[in-house]
Formats: sequence, C-alpha cells, structure tokens
Amino acid sequence: MSLLIASLKKKIIINNYKFRNIKTEYLNSNIDVHSSAEINFDDVFSSKLTISFAKEVGKKTKIQGDQGQIILENNWDSEITQLSILGKVNKVKNFRNTKNLYSLEIEKISKDIIENKVEATFPGIDKKNIFLNTKIINNWLNG
Repeated sequence: MSLLIASLKKKIIINNYKFRNIKTEYLNSNIDVHSSAEINFDDVFSSKLTISFAKEVGKKTKIQGDQGQIILENNWDSEITQLSILGKVNKVKNFRNTKNLYSLEIEKISKDIIENKVEATFPGIDKKNIFLNTKIINNWLNG
C-alpha cells in the first residue's frame, strides 16, 4: 500500500527510500514475530508499517495527508469495510464485500493468465514494482 501511494505522488523517486525506527521482537534468535519501521520515500512521503504474529495490530489502514486522513477499517475482512475521509469535509462509506479478498485476487490473476497478459491488471502490481517491493522488504530485514 505504501509503495502504491508513494507512486501516486508526483515528483517522488520511489527508488529513493530509507528506513527509520526499525524495531523487531524475536521469539528466538531466528524468528521475528513483531516488527515495525518507518519508510521515507524521497523525503516527501513517509509510511509507518507494523507487521505482527504476536500482537493484534488491527485491521485498519490509516493514511495521513496534508488536508486530513483516510481510514480504511476491516480492509482484510470479507465482511463490511468502512472508509472514512476526515478533513475539511467528513464522509463515511460502508461497503459489503460478497467475496473475500483472496478469491478476488485469484479471479484477477486467472483472468490475466487466460488473456496471456505479461503484467498484472490493476490493482495488481507490475514486475518492476514486485522487484522494488522485494528489495524494500530485504532492506528492512537485513538493514
């Protein structure tokens, strides 16, 4: 999500990123169970990330901007998802999903394969961004 949002912002060089405040908790010396970090893209856009097997980090994505924030509740749930836009004008919209996220993803990928596409259809990501995501995760894990 962070890479997608950063790529939408004009004049950001998304390959220019750095990590701050990396914190990791380990079950033992080899297994990390809770990690957090801040990733800064080109000194223009920052994103706070938390990934955990040990703690409930919630089912919420929060995007803070200059003019307000967008909060997406239950974004991994196949039930009701709520989108709140908070700023000069406040709006709340509820969505009911009839399929879970993974079923929709499988349908999109299957359709792309049947149509012999070499790149994923939106909201899938292209090979360049898959590589960049992998590089970012590797840098997060290995410093």
